[in-house]
Amino acid sequence: MLPSRTALALALALTGVACGNDVGPGGSAQLAFVRYTADGSQSEIYRTDVFGAGALNLTRGAGLEWIPAWSPDGRRIVFSSSRGAGNEIYVMNAGGSAVTRLTDLVGPALCPSWSPDGAKIIFERVVGADAEIFVMNVDGTDTTRLTNNPRPTYRCPVWSPDGAHIAFVSPDLSGADEVFLVDADGGGETDWSNNPGRLDDEPAWAPDGTKIAFFSDRDGVGGIYVMNVDGTGLAPLITTPGVNRCPSWSPNGHMIAFTSSRDGTYQIYVANADGTAQRRVTDSPEFDVCPRWRP
Repeated sequence: MLPSRTALALALALTGVACGNDVGPGGSAQLAFVRYTADGSQSEIYRTDVFGAGALNLTRGAGLEWIPAWSPDGRRIVFSSSRGAGNEIYVMNAGGSAVTRLTDLVGPALCPSWSPDGAKIIFERVVGADAEIFVMNVDGTDTTRLTNNPRPTYRCPVWSPDGAHIAFVSPDLSGADEVFLVDADGGGETDWSNNPGRLDDEPAWAPDGTKIAFFSDRDGVGGIYVMNVDGTGLAPLITTPGVNRCPSWSPNGHMIAFTSSRDGTYQIYVANADGTAQRRVTDSPEFDVCPRWRP
């Protein structure tokens, strides 16, 4: 049974165990992802083998645990959680131990992402009626506001692999969400996906920094597209069957992990970077979203 449309929209909008030598064709053999109950009221962060060899609950919290992001060295995971008073940013070891709260802010803190050098964490924070982008040290100190602009929402920020740019999601003049690019210091903002009236969301940088995969409903259903960073070469990547979203590149850029509803429940899949050889990874009665490939 599919979760309600409202529950799925909410789940996706707020979108110490070593790896050893077990390496898959993507360059790493593990994914972190979010598993929601069917009504969207509870979620946990899991880790799984990309070959489908079981899923481990890392958080076991009492609320919503969501939007995981791996540290560049693959040893830690930063994530958003409602386990305390409101939604804050936490970090834990890759096996789920040593959970530490990083933020204690007025307004929810969501969608964290590591800088490529591992020194900073960028995230979305709700300030009044707006959502803005903030950056802090990995220990939660020196929180700085990066954006202060007239549009009401700046969310889901992710650094480029070279650390020079940030991709994020914000509404355009039509009110539809687009993927924007901005310099790492907050300047030079551009509407990168430039698709007025349609939804573009969930940007994911290719490891070499030349392309971005993203979710779009420009096909009328909802699929994954890819485009060069210079705005050329737009192409559908994974658009059927079902709704396909939440792309995540493998460390070597050879594969893509994603979420799909094609088999009746939202589950995790992987495919080659050109969209071929798609296969299912998770098989849960609940729904699994937001895969993140371990470095």
